[in-house]
Amino acid sequence: MKAGQFSQVSLWVAVWVLSGVASVAASSPVWAQTLEPEPEVAVGREDAASESIAPAPVVPAAPISTPSSADLDLAATTVEEWVAQIEAVLVQITDVRVEVTEAGLAIVLETESGAIAVPATSTIGNALIADIPNAAIADEVFEANPAEGIALVEVIGLPGDRVRVAITGTDAPPVAEVRSDGGGLVFGVAVGTVAEEEEEAIEIVVTGDQDEGYNPSNATTATRTDTPLRDIPQSITVVPREVLDDRDIRTLTEGLETVAGVVDGGNTFGASAGIRVIRGFSVDGNFRNGYRDGDSNTVTPIGTIDRVEVLRGPASVLFGALDPGGVINLITRQPLDEPFYEVGFEAGNYDFYQPSIDFSGPLTEDDTLLYRFIAGYQSAGIRELRATHDRTIDHAKSRRENKPEFILRIP
Repeated sequence: MKAGQFSQVSLWVAVWVLSGVASVAASSPVWAQTLEPEPEVAVGREDAASESIAPAPVVPAAPISTPSSADLDLAATTVEEWVAQIEAVLVQITDVRVEVTEAGLAIVLETESGAIAVPATSTIGNALIADIPNAAIADEVFEANPAEGIALVEVIGLPGDRVRVAITGTDAPPVAEVRSDGGGLVFGVAVGTVAEEEEEAIEIVVTGDQDEGYNPSNATTATRTDTPLRDIPQSITVVPREVLDDRDIRTLTEGLETVAGVVDGGNTFGASAGIRVIRGFSVDGNFRNGYRDGDSNTVTPIGTIDRVEVLRGPASVLFGALDPGGVINLITRQPLDEPFYEVGFEAGNYDFYQPSIDFSGPLTEDDTLLYRFIAGYQSAGIRELRATHDRTIDHAKSRRENKPEFILRIP
């Protein structure tokens, strides 16, 4: 091929390519085209210039549909839009009416739009409670004693978009029937009843006295009457019979060893002379049941003593011309209303022997006449002189008393 012919063919091919590109660009947008790869053109053969080149096929682009803004569910971007969305879900309670009916009470909840679901009720104490979800109330309601048997009616708002209806009874939780009325609710309230439980009467019969033991509560020495120790301002010590028995006391001197401020004033050939020293003052003789013993040297046998009362201080002048140290009052044992029999015998070194008997009980069937008889004998030697002394105990006492029965009934 000549040089002039080759240049014409090249020019024709260039014009065709430009015209094809222009036609494709005019038929569809560039971003919507589907371009096919161009076939390779073999250059170098003499017959290639004489062949015609076919244009590439053009594929039309599919139309793209763009949604409008009205079709999009956009989220709230402002406070006003957010409040509007909440109000579209919540049910607004606009009015609450509390009306008295023949059955009891009617509570009506009214709304402008929307319906309130019937809530479940529960009981707390004397209150009937119903919580309404997804609801709000404009004006809360508090009414006290709206009807007989109803103490309080409350309709209040709670956190979490809830409204609570609380009805409190005076004696028992009320009973309510909840129903829908249009878009609102109606609570039909009736007064609850208290379940009556039958209680059996309890009867308590007191037949015995309290055993005071080591802690006696009364004394007769200071006031000559049976007065509680807490009401007596004087200093009084009481040694009860339980202490004498537990310590195995045989003489009064041993029984007074536990009383502060009292010591033995001496003895005669090993036997007590009946003299005591109280707060540094010598006290000659004792008292028995509030009365002075006739013989200052009389030693009351310990077996006949129920308790020993010691009054310390100048208050002892209440008994007459006595030393200001104090006074010792021996309270003897009293008859018992139940049969009691006791026989005892003790023996020890230095020729110590002590037999004793103690009988007590009622003499009549109605226990109005009682008796007590105590007798004993004691023989003991003295270590230094090997001497002995004998003593006989004879104590008898009777008592007449009335014993009314005391019954306490608790309905």
